[in-house]
Amino acid sequence: MENYKDAPRTNWRTMNEGSISGKKRIGVVRPDPHGLLYAYCMQECRRSDFLDCGGQIYIMDNGFIPSLPLRGVSITGVCREMTRPSPNWKPEEYKAANDWCGKALWNPENFAKCFECPIYDTVEDMANPELFDGIIIGNCSWKAEDHVELAMPFIKAGIPIFIDKPFANNARDAALLLNAAREYNTPIFSSSILYFDDIQAELARKNLGRAHMLIASFERPLAHRKGSVHLLSTLLGAMRVTNGHNHKVESIRYIGNGAPAMSRDEAHHDAYCVTFDDGTLGILNAEGFGEYGFEIKAFCERGTATQYSEIPAMRGGIVYIAQEFVNMMYTKNPPLDYDRLFEIVAVLDAGIRSRDEGREVTLDEIAAEAGWVYGGKDHDPDAERFIPKERGGRG
Repeated sequence: MENYKDAPRTNWRTMNEGSISGKKRIGVVRPDPHGLLYAYCMQECRRSDFLDCGGQIYIMDNGFIPSLPLRGVSITGVCREMTRPSPNWKPEEYKAANDWCGKALWNPENFAKCFECPIYDTVEDMANPELFDGIIIGNCSWKAEDHVELAMPFIKAGIPIFIDKPFANNARDAALLLNAAREYNTPIFSSSILYFDDIQAELARKNLGRAHMLIASFERPLAHRKGSVHLLSTLLGAMRVTNGHNHKVESIRYIGNGAPAMSRDEAHHDAYCVTFDDGTLGILNAEGFGEYGFEIKAFCERGTATQYSEIPAMRGGIVYIAQEFVNMMYTKNPPLDYDRLFEIVAVLDAGIRSRDEGREVTLDEIAAEAGWVYGGKDHDPDAERFIPKERGGRG
């Protein structure tokens, strides 16, 4: 097996030669703020160029982030295509997304200058294993409307792919991606930063035993998927470090309105009760704090704990997600079990249905409709082997 740790570091003075010294070649689709941050983990660039294309350098300069760039990889291309038509797009949203892409600093031209890489016109042009060993699809600002359309050419080409959060727009799209990944034997990975955040590592170090109840709080309603995926990942990440990997969500039930939404989506701030198969209860509290931050309260066998994460500390998890993606390219082993990827999407679908229909909704119901065998014979909880490492100060 190849070892990425033995590969040389990237140097921006020579990186225009593409894949050198056996490095894995990574292409980026949608170089928005998240696409930029993941690319920054992979390859050195001039700070001024990173700032010029809208890079959030204040996040990557924090002291708790390990030495960058990661070994064994280089950025060797970016796609000019930023969005794709999809049934999930509302016409006005698709137009707004394309208008935004045309005016923002986050565009392929600035990215290519920053990382000294070529621009490819379409995802089909990039979906070639002779050109790329891995693909990152960035998604800071939308709800995964076109992730199937953007990702499927790479899955069919057998190129390992990281799909930024949220993994899919709905459970049916998630099942399409995951079933295709199995059919074409292509490893795929997706994660919110909050699944691997410092708050999870701090909770694990407290060694409070198994959790009986977990309460995750954030200021976005469940329908606001690009934010609520972080809320759910805060809960699931805490479940992972307290009760282990071998668990699944059985059902979710809407338990009431909170304050009116402060945001632009149609839902109110609200709360949901999540039931796990081991009897643990979780609460998704979308009441919010009036600021962009996440809280987890854990009620465990040997005591209770409250952990809080805010910008930019929580985004240090980007580096660890990037590391797992690099590992996946070398080993071909996805760092998260595919049931977990499906679960993160399906719980949001089930919660919204519970709110709309006034009943408890099981994930088996959502999975059956989507065409996914949830917790089936291929379930491998040991695939989730990644635990956040100790980090230094928060800078």
